Order: sequence, then C-alpha cells, then structure tokens
Amino acid sequence: MAIAAVAVAIIAGASAAAAAVAAGLALAAVIAIGVGTAALSYISSSQMMNVGQMGVTYPSTGSNNARSTSPSTGVPISFGGSNRNATEVAYNKLGSIVVWQNVYKGTSNQLCTVHAISIGEIGQVPGEQSQGVIKQIYFDNAPVLMDGAYITTEGIVPTSMMIEKYRKYLQIEVRFGKPSYGGSMTLARQYGGSQWTDNMRGDGLVQICTVIKKTNDSLIDGILTNQNYTLSVEMRGRMIYDLTDNVRKPSSNPPSQLYDFITNTEFGFGLDPNDIDITSFRNMANYCAQNHFYSNGNIQYDKSFKENIENILQTFGGVLYESNGKYYLTVDAPDIPSVHFDETNIIGSVNITTGSKSDYFNTMDSTYTNPGNDYSQDIIRYPSDAIGNASIAKDGYIIKKDLNYLWVQDKNQLAILSNIELLKSKYITNTITFNTYVTDMKVYDVFTIDFKEAGFRNNKYRCIQRTVPMTVDKAGIIQITAISYDDGIYQGKDPGQFPQDGLTNLPNPTYVEPPSNLQAQRLGATASGNTVLLTWDLSQDTTVRGYKIRYKRSDSSVWISIGNVGQYSTSFEILNLLYGVQYDFAIEAYNTLGYSSELVAIYNQTPQVIFALPKITNLDMVNDDVGLNQTYAQDFILRWDDQANIAVNGKTFADFFKHYEIRVYDRYRNYITSYYTTTSNWTYSYSMNTSDGLSRYRVFGIIAHGWGTGIYSEEVQIEVSNPQHPQLLGVNLKSGYDSVFIDWTESNVPDYAGIVLQIALDEGFSSGSKYFSSANRYSASFGIEDGSWFARVAAYDVFGQDELVWSPTIGFNQNTKVPYSKLNEDVIDSLLNSDTATGIVEKQIVDELGSRWQLQVSNNGNVSGIALAADEKTSVFTVMADRFSVISTDSAKQSDKVYPLVVQNGKVFLNSAVIADASINTAQINNLAVTTAKIQNAAIDNTKIANAAIRNAHIMNGEIDSAKISQQIQSSNWDGTNGWMINKNGTANFGNVTVRGNIQATSGVLNNVTINENCNILGTLSAARIVGDICRPQSTGINPVPFIFGSRTVSGGQAALDPVANQHYVALRIRGEDFARYFDSDLSISLTSYERQYFYIRMGGDGIGLTNLFYYDAGNGGSSTSFRLNSIYVPPVGRGNWNYIYVMCTTSRSGIASLNVPANWSSFLYRAGDQPLYNA
Repeated sequence: MAIAAVAVAIIAGASAAAAAVAAGLALAAVIAIGVGTAALSYISSSQMMNVGQMGVTYPSTGSNNARSTSPSTGVPISFGGSNRNATEVAYNKLGSIVVWQNVYKGTSNQLCTVHAISIGEIGQVPGEQSQGVIKQIYFDNAPVLMDGAYITTEGIVPTSMMIEKYRKYLQIEVRFGKPSYGGSMTLARQYGGSQWTDNMRGDGLVQICTVIKKTNDSLIDGILTNQNYTLSVEMRGRMIYDLTDNVRKPSSNPPSQLYDFITNTEFGFGLDPNDIDITSFRNMANYCAQNHFYSNGNIQYDKSFKENIENILQTFGGVLYESNGKYYLTVDAPDIPSVHFDETNIIGSVNITTGSKSDYFNTMDSTYTNPGNDYSQDIIRYPSDAIGNASIAKDGYIIKKDLNYLWVQDKNQLAILSNIELLKSKYITNTITFNTYVTDMKVYDVFTIDFKEAGFRNNKYRCIQRTVPMTVDKAGIIQITAISYDDGIYQGKDPGQFPQDGLTNLPNPTYVEPPSNLQAQRLGATASGNTVLLTWDLSQDTTVRGYKIRYKRSDSSVWISIGNVGQYSTSFEILNLLYGVQYDFAIEAYNTLGYSSELVAIYNQTPQVIFALPKITNLDMVNDDVGLNQTYAQDFILRWDDQANIAVNGKTFADFFKHYEIRVYDRYRNYITSYYTTTSNWTYSYSMNTSDGLSRYRVFGIIAHGWGTGIYSEEVQIEVSNPQHPQLLGVNLKSGYDSVFIDWTESNVPDYAGIVLQIALDEGFSSGSKYFSSANRYSASFGIEDGSWFARVAAYDVFGQDELVWSPTIGFNQNTKVPYSKLNEDVIDSLLNSDTATGIVEKQIVDELGSRWQLQVSNNGNVSGIALAADEKTSVFTVMADRFSVISTDSAKQSDKVYPLVVQNGKVFLNSAVIADASINTAQINNLAVTTAKIQNAAIDNTKIANAAIRNAHIMNGEIDSAKISQQIQSSNWDGTNGWMINKNGTANFGNVTVRGNIQATSGVLNNVTINENCNILGTLSAARIVGDICRPQSTGINPVPFIFGSRTVSGGQAALDPVANQHYVALRIRGEDFARYFDSDLSISLTSYERQYFYIRMGGDGIGLTNLFYYDAGNGGSSTSFRLNSIYVPPVGRGNWNYIYVMCTTSRSGIASLNVPANWSSFLYRAGDQPLYNA
C-alpha cells in the first residue's frame, strides 16, 4: 500500500496526507512572506525596542527557556490558556527578550532588566477565581514564585509570593500587555538609569521588570549571581474573541485562534473578514469544543505563516481552503457521501494515480508539548505495541514518519489525532481525477463512484481539489481531484504509551546536583592560539542529561556558551584562546526536564600545561677546575645535551622548541632573574653576576620552552660555587722603618684580587685587631705602630673578602725609633765630663756599673772620643765626633781620596754598598740600574721607551693616539663564537652592533631584521615569501572537503556525519593580520539537507566574535544551496593568529556542508580600502 501524493488547493495540518502545498495564489503569496513582516510597526510603536530591518525570518523566544538580546528578535504571540483538556487549565512557557539593562547609579550592586515576553493583552477566563494570569516566573529555569502564588494583577509582585531565598535580593514588576499605559513601569523608572524615559511604556506588550540586588551573602549562596540569566514565564495566552460564545478571553479554541491570526493586521495575514466564511469557522469552533480539541502555543518569528497556521490546524485535523474568493474551514473527520458519480455525470475518462513506496509508513513518531515535563517536546510512538502490530509484521520492519503536534498538550487528544494519521497510510491507496458538470461539490466532501473501466463499484472518495477551468470551451465543467476514503481511518483506538511525568517520592526535579572539581589545563599552543582542556567530576544526579560549558575573559562580565556535552563526558577542549590573557571557566549540569544546576566556575585562570617538553639531561659545569661544580674562574660555564632530534608528540623537539630559560637563584634558592638562550651551552659572566648582586654561590635552573606559553619542560637545577682563594704560600713578614714588609709566592689563581693582613695583640686575634689590604700580587707594606704583634695573611678573590683562608700566625716586634740605652748614656756623659779642657785622656774604669774604656781628646772644651763599655746584659761602642769616616790605607794615600763611609751632620754617606735587605722610607735616586725588579705599584710621570717588546701586558686604562696592529685584535673571551675580533684582512665578528650613522655594504646576509621606518629598494627585490600589506594571490594548496561535518566509512565509500547542533566547524583558515582585509575567490561552500535544517556560515577568529556571512533555512523537506566565498570582509586578529570561516547548524538533523575547489581556482586577499580600481 502507498499514499497518493497529490497537489491540492488547501492548507491543512502538516499531518494531513493529502495536504502538500498551499491553497490559491493570493494566500500562498502571503504565506511566503513570513510572520515577521507585519509585526514591525507594532513593536516600534511600543517604544521598547526596534525589531530591525524587514526580512523573512527572525530569531524567536517563543520556545521554552529562550533568551535574546538581539534587536532583530521578534516578540512572540501566545495563544491559548483556557483549556489543556476538558478539566485542566492551560499555560504556555515563553522565554524573554532583554530590551533594557542598567546598573543602578553606575557602580551599584543593583541590576535592572526589562524583558519583553509577548504581544497582546493576557488575562483570565471570565468567572475564574483560583487560576492566575501568570503561573510561574523562572530565572535560569529555577522557579521564583511559591507554589500556588499565581499573579492575577499587574504591578510590583509582593515579596511574600516569592520563594524565601529570593525575597531579600529580587524585585519584580509585571504588565499584562494592555493596549495603552500612562507611563513606564515603576521599577524601570527608579532603576532604569538616566536614559530611561517615562515614554517607554511598552503598550500592547507583556513585560516584566526585574531588579536584582547582589550582596556578599547572595554571592556566597549562589543566588541570582548570573547577570545574563534566562527569564522564562509560564502564563496564559493573548485575549481573543472565542467564536463559540463571542467572549474575549485567553481561548484554547483552535478555529478562534486561527481567525484571530489571519485577520490580525499587526502581525497576521490582515485578511478582510468579509473574505472569510465565518459560518464555517464557527461550525469548526463548536466542533472542537464538543470533541475537546484544544490548542495552546506560541506564534514564532523563525517560522513561516504556513508553518504557524499548520501548528493550529494540526490540533484538530483542520483544513483551510479557498473557494470562489472566500476562505473556508473544515475538518478531516468521518463523513457520509453527498454525491454519487458514474458514467452519467462523468465527462471523459478517470485518471488514477497510486502513491510511491517512499510515501508509505507503518509507524509514526508524534511530537507534542508536555507541560508535565517542563513543556518539553516529547515524542510518542504509534502503534504503541510495535511487536504485535499486523502491518509492521507484514512489512517485516518499521517504516517511520515524524509528525509535530506542538500545540497539543493533552495525551488523549494526541492519541486521537495520531491514530487517524497512522490509519491513513493503510486506507488511502490512490488518487483519481475526472471532469463533471456537478457544481455543488465542495472541498473535503465524501462521494461514491461507479466506473466499470476502472473496476470501481460504489467506491468512496474524498474531494481534495475542485478546479473551475477559465477557458470558454470548458465552461460549466468542474475538475475533481479526490483521494480514496474509508471510515476505518477514524476508528483507531491506540492510546499510546506515555512516560510518567514524575513521582512524588523522587527528589525535586527542578534541583540538579552540579558537577565538581572543575579544572583547566593548557594542552599547548597551536598555530591558532592556546588550547585549554577543561575536566570535571561527574554530577551524582541520576537525571543529568548533559553539561553546558561557558567561558569568558576575566576582565569581562559576559559569559560565552561554547558548547554542550553528554551526561558521561568529563572533559571539553576550548580552542583559540589568546596568549597572556586570563580566563574564567564554568560548567553547569542540566537534566532531562531542562533544569540546570548552579554554575560551577573557576576564575582568573592561567592554566598549567600538561603537554610538557622533555627536561634537559646531563647538565654540567664545564670549567669546574677546583672540585665538582666549583671553579676559581670568574664565569660559570654550563652545558647540557642537545635535544633537537628527540621525538616529542610525533615530531622532533626542535619543532616545538623556542628557547631555554636559565633561572638564576641565590644559594638559598630565592629566584633572582632569568636569561635565555637557544643553544645547549651558556656562560654566566662575572658582569651578569655583578648585576644580579655578586655572589660566589649560585643555583641555576634550566627550562626548555616551546612556542606556546604553556609548553615547557620540567626544571633541572645545578648548584655551583667559586671558593675563596686558597691559603697563600711563602709568606714572609719583616719589620721596617714605620712599616712592616710582607712578601709571598705570587698567586696563579685566575680570580685573585689582593691580600688582607690582620694584626692583633694576641694569638686569638681578639684584642686590638686591625685589618689592612692590598691589591698587589706578591709583596706589600703597611704602616704599623710600634709594639709586639701577631699577624696572619689571606688572599681574596674578585667575589669579595668573605670566607678567607688565613696563613699560619706570625709573631713580630715593630720598633722604628733608636732604642734607649742607659749604658750608652753613661758612656756619653763620661766622655763629656772630662777634667781636662785641652788634652788627651785615656781611662779604664771598673765599678758597680760595669767595665769601661774610653779615649778622650779635647781642645778648649770641644770633645772627641771613643768608648767601649759592657755591663751584665749589654755592651756599647760609641764614637763621639762631628765627622766619622772610614777609609782604606790605599785610598788614604791617594790625593783623590774615596771614603766608603762618612757620618757627618746627622747624615750617613755610603760611596758603595751591598744591602741584602733594606727598609727605606723615602729615597731619591739620581741614577738607578736594577737587574731584577718587582714593582707592585708605580706612578711614572713621563717615560720614553725607544724600543720595547712586551710579551704580556694588562692596561687598566689607556689612550692610544695611533696604533698599527700587524695581525688581529680581539676580546679576551674570543673563541670563534663568543666575544669579538678585528683582523688585519678587514674581517670582523661582533655579537651585537649599534650603528648610529651610515652603513654602506656591497653584499651580505641579514637574518631577522626589523626596518622601523621607510625603506627604498632601487634595484630588484627577490623574495621567497612576503607577509604584510599586499595582495596575496593563491591558486594551489587547498583541496576540496566533501564532508566539513566529518564522515564515516560505509560499504562503497564515505558517508557524511550529521552535524552537532550549534558546533562551529572550520571550513577554511586564513592567516591573521593586524589590519582588515577582503577575501575574493571562486571557492564555494555547498549546503544540503534532506529535512529541515538551519545553516549559518560565519567569519570568526582568535580573540574576536562571530559575524554571519550567510544564513540558509533548508525548509521542511530539505533543500540545497551554494555560497561563494567572495567579497568577504576579514577582520584583524593580529599577525600570528588566525581567521576562520565556520559552518554551523542549529539542529542535529541531517546536513552536509562541502568546500568546493574548482580545478583552476584562484583567490586574492587584500587590505580593506586599498583596492586599486575605481570608476572614472
């Protein structure tokens, strides 16, 4: 059996097997426009918002738990509210449009938000007492009002009606959408801000104003913390005139709703009531009331007129058709034949058409709105007993058809309508078409027919089309199109199997236990930015259906919904995050009823990487010449293994490597600073050490870094030191005139800096301790007071005078004056006190003072003499004369006598002397010949050296007027890589050069050069690659992508995967720039769907939002289109980042997106505003 596919002149519910296309031309044209067109003037007149530019479709909040801030969102029209079924009152649940938001007084903690809910006044059914206009208000799907606290009047809602936890933090004011108000809402006037005016009344709009007060308590308790909350309302539909009693009320009568919609001039068809057969509408209204067919739903802007009308007709099997210029309403119900046709009133032949197998079905999935499950769209299958069904058993497998009854809220009503549709597949077998003179046949009348040629004998058919030809030769002829009819279609009794809405002993379905242990870890850096992995522990709530993921920049208050995952997922990757930016991440669980848990968030995250580079190995100090990791050199030289070819994540280490970070610590591992290198060796120079606070102890930590800020290795540390200078050898100390003189074996330690002399009065160096230092290399002298001292000497290095290694202690006496002698004084007195004024006297004296011999020569009191004396301890030899001289016998005989020694007038004259050791405080030497000399410190005012060969010289500070270097001049650390050198052949090597003047060169190679200002190239420029402000043509390197949403392998090839709803798939990547560009090409993206699908092609990029390039609604049966990637604006994202062209679908129904690349394709990417061609 198969269903006949027929073109008819009616609009029925989408379920009607015979209703395939719209009715007459006029109505069809109106349907094609869409519901959004006529609503514009209504919304604008409300002075709440401006819907935007006129177009075919608009975003809608007519579905459950929707929220919008877009100015192009259409405000829904809600119908229904009197009856869900014969005994229960009906409500609809709608989202909201945020039309105003203000923070009270700029920095206050009170947020005022004005929400538009629907068009048209809502209210109660006359005579009702217990039911409200608004049953419940939800914030992020959590109820705010207490159970049974229905809102029945406009104005500020008493806090006593709210659930306890909201009363301190929330104010609500409602308006029911009356046609006119005297001013704006009270809360909006108070908290709406300076730009809010009293003219913003919202005439004709159901509206809600909320004021949320944030406090520390509310933040801690998580109450109303999301300022981008979704507000939804459970409420009655708009007030209309019910055709059964002409009473204005929130009616659930389908024909009454349909009449209101198609005659409404603000948002509906705007049909003239004179063009409508009101009798047929009233008959159908009474039919629905008697059979308990009710309709409750919301006209949505993202649906066409036809779809919205079908939603109403579907609730009772209605059929809307046009005949002779009037619109009639009838119903798909059992009927008795009104006419009989046979050869007597049939003109010509009867054409018979049977349906194709593709139209046949034996199972139907019916979708309806279930208020018991938070107005979810539940799917019920018919037949309910698929195993025992005869048709399924005969066919051998299930052949399914999907039908929507979204405005049906009652299970019994759904069962009646679904049974009819399922049985049509069994009983409707063919379509017939014939001509007749019978003119009183109406659409949807039932008739019988006898026609022997076709084998018909009293067969029943239902008229679905009645056509009157307009040509003269066929005047009076009527063409009838009909489908086979059977009363069995309307005798189905399958009640369906409905899931239970809930049990009273179950937990509160509105509470969802949140996930826990949310963590963010950076997977690493890609060419398009950071990739962060979010992980969490699953919620323990058994009703959880999935998780919603959000993120935002920490300096932003707007959360971005990035995607949803299933109930068993514990991780989610977020791509393309910016380097160096802190982010907040959040997750919430939602259950099968659509309720969500509280938001679990982590803030100010700089996630740690879990993709780590391998740590360095064999870290060593190269110049450890003292012991392990110890050196006497001023620099610390480190090395480690080359890692370039190590395998990392399927590539080499070099593919990820950027540089090594050398972290410098003190000996207690307190961090000081970092240095960077790209080689596997590095020198910590003395100058670096000095700038970091000089120390002989250092700890170095080496970390390998990748190009992403989160890709790095584990730190490897090494502790190094430079010990103090070892003990000096060969130390000698001698006392001299006013000073002590020290010499020692010259040090060969490279970082030697000087010596320190410590003297004290005791061997423990605790009494009278004094310090002296000198930078001399092998001898030094220091002025020291006379006395008995103990001394020790130590060398120190360039790192300082800490941790000195002392020499053995040396004791010495310092006496720089002529010692006093009592015996010598007595001898002098004896010589001076002579009894003979003139003469020669010799004396020998022995007494208690000792023994003396003296010879005295005097003349008139002038005394000269010599004396020898000795006592028990000392002896003296004294000469008293104005001149004392020594001369040899031979020299005395000469006329030119030479005195080797003369003492006269307090001075000693030496003609020639050999002095093994001398202490000379001050010396004037006219002519000096020194065979060997060591001069520690010399100041030479003027020196002339006729010819000098200096093998090694250290010049601390020098000026050279002119110099000729025969070979090469270089730095002390030049090794071919480090330091600098200048050779006589003209070559030079420097690490870094700053040139302030002109540079002229005939050839050369420059790597990584930045030209800050203009550059003129007079010759030919040859470049392997140019990046920047140029037109970039390309004709290779891009391959076709047949399945942008992915594919799977099937027998015979690849099959497309269905898209994940609201996921953005990358179709094309474009390297980012710092400026805006345009993209021209002959590439294209094809979009195909075999059922209703909504496609978006969008432009995005790292760190920027999304821009719509193209939107396509594939329609109920699906369709195909193509979008050429041409004249596309590419916004700036910064060099090193990426732009992306995405494809996204809003549902997970079938859809295929393909990137098409012609065989000889071309593309051009050029800076915005710099196109070279213009009209004259």
